[in-house]
Amino acid sequence: MIRPASISSRIRTFVLLACCILLSSATLIGCGSSGGGGGDDFSGAARVSLRVLPGDVDTGDRVFIEIEIRDVHRDGIQLKILYPAQLSYVSNTSFLEVAGVDLDIGPDAEVEEGGGRGDKFLIYTLDALMFEVDESGLLTLELLAEDVVRDGEIAVDADIDNGAFELSSPQFTAQESARITVRGESS
Repeated sequence: MIRPASISSRIRTFVLLACCILLSSATLIGCGSSGGGGGDDFSGAARVSLRVLPGDVDTGDRVFIEIEIRDVHRDGIQLKILYPAQLSYVSNTSFLEVAGVDLDIGPDAEVEEGGGRGDKFLIYTLDALMFEVDESGLLTLELLAEDVVRDGEIAVDADIDNGAFELSSPQFTAQESARITVRGESS
């Protein structure tokens, strides 16, 4: 025969063990990601990643640019691409692929910087509704290598859309960048 004290001791042990398992499970579930690629702590305009193919070309060649865009702010973004002035945007090569659909888009502007640096900006204004279905997209475009670039850089920055781009105050901080070299005919 089982004594009543040992039954109540076993029940207490079982209840204590069950409580520990439940608390551990709740803690583990609470530590998980909330999805969306970065959790709730991301508060920027968008996450971007950049690929430049190839990174070493001859004059007259085209450079293929891919920019993955994720976690777009609800107010939309102004996407700025900075590149050496020796390259130029090839018209009608910009496409934004979202949820398997290619949207034929063009930049709002191609702006050349003065002041000795001689870089250019491509500016795209992208509405958050464009990313509503898939929450991410892939912008592709081409640049033409027109002159020698020894050690250049192509960079991208996404900011919350706040109106027109101002060259005097570009508010550009590269989120991603890649090296580009353009060789001349005799190089």
